[in-house]
Amino acid sequence: MSPSNDEMSAYDRLAAMVLSDASGTLLHATGPQDEWISAHWKSFLPDGPTTSLSIYSGQRLPDGNIVSLILKTSGEGKNNDNLDAFFAQLILNQTTFATHPPTVLTAAEAEESASSAAAITAIFDSYLRYQGKDDKWTAVGSSYFLVRVKRFTAKKARIELCLPAFPCKSSNPNKVTGKSPDRGEWLALERLHGFVEAVGKVYPPGALVWIISDGHVFSDCIGVDDADVDRYGEQLAEMNRTIGLASGRADSVQFRSLVDLFCHPSNGEDMDRLGLAALEHVLPTSMTDEAELCRRILMAGFQPQRTKVRAHIESGDSAVLALYRGFSRFMLEDLELHPFTQKMSRSKQKKLSSEVAFEMILRNQAYSNLVELLFPHHLRLSIHAHNNAGPKFGIQLFDPASVRVAKTLDPDSATMTTMDLLHIPTPWHNCVVRLGDRVVVTKSKTARDAVASGTLAGGLVQGGSRSGEYGGGGACFELHDPMILVAACQNACDAAAARGEAKMPTVVEVVETTETTVICHQVDGSNSEGGSSGGQFAKVGSSTWLSWLQRLTSWWVWSRSSAHAMSGNPYHPQHKSQGLGA
Repeated sequence: MSPSNDEMSAYDRLAAMVLSDASGTLLHATGPQDEWISAHWKSFLPDGPTTSLSIYSGQRLPDGNIVSLILKTSGEGKNNDNLDAFFAQLILNQTTFATHPPTVLTAAEAEESASSAAAITAIFDSYLRYQGKDDKWTAVGSSYFLVRVKRFTAKKARIELCLPAFPCKSSNPNKVTGKSPDRGEWLALERLHGFVEAVGKVYPPGALVWIISDGHVFSDCIGVDDADVDRYGEQLAEMNRTIGLASGRADSVQFRSLVDLFCHPSNGEDMDRLGLAALEHVLPTSMTDEAELCRRILMAGFQPQRTKVRAHIESGDSAVLALYRGFSRFMLEDLELHPFTQKMSRSKQKKLSSEVAFEMILRNQAYSNLVELLFPHHLRLSIHAHNNAGPKFGIQLFDPASVRVAKTLDPDSATMTTMDLLHIPTPWHNCVVRLGDRVVVTKSKTARDAVASGTLAGGLVQGGSRSGEYGGGGACFELHDPMILVAACQNACDAAAARGEAKMPTVVEVVETTETTVICHQVDGSNSEGGSSGGQFAKVGSSTWLSWLQRLTSWWVWSRSSAHAMSGNPYHPQHKSQGLGA
């Protein structure tokens, strides 16, 4: 009989992790049954199975203590001893901080630890925390967060946080600029580095954010090839290195992928003996052997039981049903332009999205369980809209003081929020648009449609259009009100003509724009190669603006006689809603 993917996982059967000294005396226990294990520890054998428990010992620590993991048997005689031993060693090798005994502090040390923890909690609250629906941070979440921080400050240790995020770009070109990290990722990474810097100012040991990339967890579900996930991760790491070096905090934000967590499991390991169940794939993607093996290990060791999740949905469990419906809607949108769905009817697309949504719930919970075991005392951050009661805390990757996340480019448009515990707006489902002094995060289709309709002019640029801006931090759309450019060109030409330096052109071509100057050259006029009026007519390169200006010449004539034309354009600086808004 082939292995089943609906049996109780090792995660479901975890009883506790324990720390004992060389003589076998229990020093510390943590896990679902830690109290029971502590009370009955003396009755256990040092190693080996009991009637209902199996004890796996890890390596002896430098201080002579031993870390062990205790798994419950399934009770049905279906345990795969090889698989259990593999997962036990995986967890024991990766998890270290979880089993450290509590630190005993003097009164002065305890006061210092509490003060530092309170300051760090306040920084997180003001800098990163996302406040969603039914937020419980004030009621219970802040206290939970504070206690977790104290685990580090009590030891004067570096604060460590983990964030499952930055998987890969969406496969939907209506959402993103392409497959590579762009300005959105740059801004998000800068924000995480900024948080670490703020913590370092009040707590010298500092902080470290681990980004636990979940790209390979979901890539086959969302229609993205494993090679694209790998490439995205490599480019993201290079972008992060650039930001870190520039800020002097090169190691403030670090990455670990699913393959990293499993320590390249295929190396020197006979994986066939583990009897891993095969995974079902509803979308055709190109998969690497290593990534697929990691997905199989993940689901065998950490997934919830499929039948139980299905039962929750069918019984109308409000939380699970809302998540399922949210994922279904999200995947229907995300896969709408995928080649595999193009010839499907709408009803078949919805059915496919529902199948993917169910698998996404299983994968999401499995990965959450893995992170819980491997990072048990880390502060757990999330790009999902949790209620912030703990243990997970939702964060906003974009600075609301300088970046507006919106559904449209109109300054008065509603802010884009999240729904059904799905993603808080992220770089990998959106793009960045620069509108003068405004920065907007939205869907790439919104930017392209604005250009196609003539509402805005511009396009996608790689890095900043101005020297030194953004540090070359990835692609974004830079858009402008075309009427502003025509007005600026016309004013420059009027001034030159008044000085007798050039004949008034009927059409001008914009070559470069800055905050206050439009450098252009004359396309139709007596001075077709450009004049010498202080560089105002110097031709400095090719332009993409000619077609725009040809179309807008007649508009300019009308606008000069209609004073309200400029102020009536919501994208014009004189518009009353130019600012970032609420």
